[in-house]
Amino acid sequence: YHLQGSTNGQSVCYGLFYKDELVQVQTFGKPRYDKTSDWEAIRLSTKKDWVVIGGIEKGWKKFLKDKNPKSVISYNSLNISFGLSDKMQGFVLEEIQSPQAMFCLTKTRPGFPKFLRESSVRRQGIDRLLPDYSKYYDRPYDKNDKSTHNEEVLIQLGYVKVYDCGIAKYR
Repeated sequence: YHLQGSTNGQSVCYGLFYKDELVQVQTFGKPRYDKTSDWEAIRLSTKKDWVVIGGIEKGWKKFLKDKNPKSVISYNSLNISFGLSDKMQGFVLEEIQSPQAMFCLTKTRPGFPKFLRESSVRRQGIDRLLPDYSKYYDRPYDKNDKSTHNEEVLIQLGYVKVYDCGIAKYR
């Protein structure tokens, strides 16, 4: 149910259950971006249409008891969160990162991700991120051809370029 979808890197996962049904999950792992912290709070997700009062606090206390971390970092997409749960757990806002460009898929294309960060597209290239793109693109993608740019390919595939609201980094 997380608005940003699934992720990798979590090694500690806590779930809260109601009548044998999982209703909330908190995950933690080694920091993915900022290596100065011991841990990163990676995901918090609650079942659709549910509010779990005190659930975040329970997961956080369990994590502190089990792992006794020296430092924990957390990131909040300002598109979807103001970081209230992090502030409630004692996190302090460290920085707000600038809005970033991403591409959003407007058509149904099986196997194609709904969102692609522009930085990932630049770093990895279309051919690695979308191995089947050539089925939908009218000419071969050539990394050496300056007239065929990642953005042009993505637009023809049905992506539009949008900007997020930035990321809040808490410690």
